[in-house]
Amino acid sequence: MCGNEAGHTRAAEWSVVPARTADTEKIFEASQHIDDDEFRQRKISAWDADLGSRMILKDEKDLIWYPAEVNTSIRPGWFWHDYEDDKVKPLEYLIDVYNKSVGGNATFLLNIPPTNTGLFHENDVARLKELGDYLSNAFKTNILDNAKLSADSELCAHGIENARSDCYDCCYIAGEGQSRAVITAEWSESVDIANVVLKENIYLSQRVESFRIEARINDKFVEVGKGTVIGHKRIVPIDSVRTDCLKIVIEDSRCEPTLSYIGVY
Repeated sequence: MCGNEAGHTRAAEWSVVPARTADTEKIFEASQHIDDDEFRQRKISAWDADLGSRMILKDEKDLIWYPAEVNTSIRPGWFWHDYEDDKVKPLEYLIDVYNKSVGGNATFLLNIPPTNTGLFHENDVARLKELGDYLSNAFKTNILDNAKLSADSELCAHGIENARSDCYDCCYIAGEGQSRAVITAEWSESVDIANVVLKENIYLSQRVESFRIEARINDKFVEVGKGTVIGHKRIVPIDSVRTDCLKIVIEDSRCEPTLSYIGVY
């Protein structure tokens, strides 16, 4: 978890974390009784801002795969109250939380409290439909299907074309020994872009530490998005840009970066 119920996420959500992160409650209980050097050395919390950087992991003996969970309520409170019927959170807020959680290598738990009749209130239902309609439309058509793809390096049998299919059975892997990669998508004519979706092949672990996205505008490449980790999924919202060429620059990775999917919407 990210330590709150406000829908907040970390700047970098690592799924690979120290195994002792799972013992947060146990450590908290121990902290009420001891305060020696051994305890302080192993003190860690699932709510820390950094759980998976190289600095955090360098002296750890055991690691686990422990994805974060982001939760929030569709209303101000966790339970239904009639005086909150007109306080359902705006669509823009829910989209932002979705992009930062599901699109930030975390899971998203959205609380919808039933009324005293056991049913969801019509205002909550209406907002959910708006969110569903937005997601269906925003990620309906991957315009990468019409683009020419290339990469500056790739491992044999793991070329960049593999990133067109959303599966782990085949994926793109940069050339052996490479911690950086530049993937280029070119269209025969300009297209409008609002979101880019990236997925690593997490069967091969989580590797990417930082990346940026550039678009060719007026014959110059301009940065239009950036991020830290990718993991299971990274959604990069872009202020609507019109371009005929997009570059995904993986700036750093713990070993050869992988991509199981690239989506441009």
